[in-house]
Amino acid sequence: MSRKDDLLNAYEFEVHLGPLISLSFSKISGLERSGEIGVIGSGGENDSMHFYKKPRRRPDVTRFETGWSTGAMSSIQSFLFEGLVLNNIMIQIKRNGSTKKTLCIDRGILTKISYSDLDAMDGKILIKTLEIQHNGVKEK
Repeated sequence: MSRKDDLLNAYEFEVHLGPLISLSFSKISGLERSGEIGVIGSGGENDSMHFYKKPRRRPDVTRFETGWSTGAMSSIQSFLFEGLVLNNIMIQIKRNGSTKKTLCIDRGILTKISYSDLDAMDGKILIKTLEIQHNGVKEK
């Protein structure tokens, strides 16, 4: 098996919002987990510092983008609203139908729903974006 076979092709994925809702998205950005670090200078030594982990003060933000659609997908998405608390968000990265990696967000809140500009002169697909603030992405 070559090294190329070990790398994941990130274009095939499923998103589960809790145990009941499964949605498709075209793009997911902001998959990260960050922390805050504090620094204390050592007394009298300018080149020596001590680092420590500070409590988190800001959530991480992930954006889920999809084509604005009609039909079954649209009716499921119509139940999503700003302020909705989402538990157990799972992003399954797949290759040839089998799950290779799973990313999890334990708890998040839907903070923003936005739509691309409406322009009758442009032939672009309309995009709907969901923004979730959360406590970090974990790899399972």
